[in-house]
Amino acid sequence: MKNVRSKRCVMVFAAFLLLLSVNLYAKEEGISEKQPKQKPSKNQEFNQVDVNDQLQKIIKGETEALKANPKNATAYYNRGLAYHSLKQYTRAIEDYTWAARLNPKDMRAYNNRGIVYGSQNQYAKSVEDFTRAIALDPDEPTLYRNRGAAYFNLQQYPKAILDYTKLMDLKPNHAAAYNNRGRCFLLIEKYPQACADANKACDLGNCRLLDHIKESKKIDKCE
Repeated sequence: MKNVRSKRCVMVFAAFLLLLSVNLYAKEEGISEKQPKQKPSKNQEFNQVDVNDQLQKIIKGETEALKANPKNATAYYNRGLAYHSLKQYTRAIEDYTWAARLNPKDMRAYNNRGIVYGSQNQYAKSVEDFTRAIALDPDEPTLYRNRGAAYFNLQQYPKAILDYTKLMDLKPNHAAAYNNRGRCFLLIEKYPQACADANKACDLGNCRLLDHIKESKKIDKCE
């Protein structure tokens, strides 16, 4: 039983690594695929893994685990992660929902379900899930980036600004946070703040917003 569980864990980590490589929608302010506080084994290499086959094995293994124990929150979460990686979003949402219902303190289930909703442009639902996750782990930076991205896509720029600002408090040198907050300031026509964030983001290695502002005919170039 221990060896079976260990093998399943290895396969789940493989799915996790695949999920990290997936960009659900190619937007600069997009929701992060980073899974907070979940680390793959240092002793495994997955560069030659037949990923789809491994994901199907995860699904089969976790389904068997659920037959043995229908209240196994971890099995629902792991199977949801596999479905998520396979872009079977409806099933992923179902499993993350069960994982959260059985273990309401697991913020990963809410975060991951919020990511799936974001992939389907259901940003209001994303905000709800990221807010639940933040309530469980208020010091996790990724959650503020994710909720900020959802607010951005809802065009609720002041709320996005608050989340990106909190992200900066937690990670002061987060270039994307400055870049994305600057975009919010730009869209609500707070140009000095947009320029300040664009310059800071560029100092940290992300000059896309600054380049955009310099090419824009709407405002003066940032000094």
